[in-house]
Amino acid sequence: MKEALIHQAYEIARERYAEIGIDTEKVLQQLQDFHLSMHCWQADDVKGFELFDSLATSFLENYKTYPYHVEKPNVAVVDFLELGCSLEEFKQFAASFERQGCKAVVCDIRDLQLKENGLYTKDGMRIDLIYRRAVTSDICDRKEQVKDFMEAVLSHKVCCMGSFC
Repeated sequence: MKEALIHQAYEIARERYAEIGIDTEKVLQQLQDFHLSMHCWQADDVKGFELFDSLATSFLENYKTYPYHVEKPNVAVVDFLELGCSLEEFKQFAASFERQGCKAVVCDIRDLQLKENGLYTKDGMRIDLIYRRAVTSDICDRKEQVKDFMEAVLSHKVCCMGSFC
């Protein structure tokens, strides 16, 4: 039964591709003769792909262009933590910033507190750089809950990485 559905789906796709001038049988035949080779070191590069430290490095390099930057910023990785975010991933990003000599925390965006001289976590750590994981639509839907965050960004009391566009 399952195989029949696969064949039926292929026939539908074949007809649709034929409508735009693509002969799927010819393409499949050409793929039979296509061989991909990789040097052993290329496979190692694929397996060894690293995300967290390189992203933290890039963020810190970009942060240096922020007019109010400090040498070793305190970093907050923020989101609405109850919305199914990847807390373990956020902790890995925070650890990457710490390996670069920064203090870093993961916190809920609603817990940030604007004070006269900056933006702070509820534990009292001043934040210089925010890695915003909260998506714009969630921020807009909860704008009353994130006033301190928004005011701090708009008044340049904190640098926020993550465009609102």
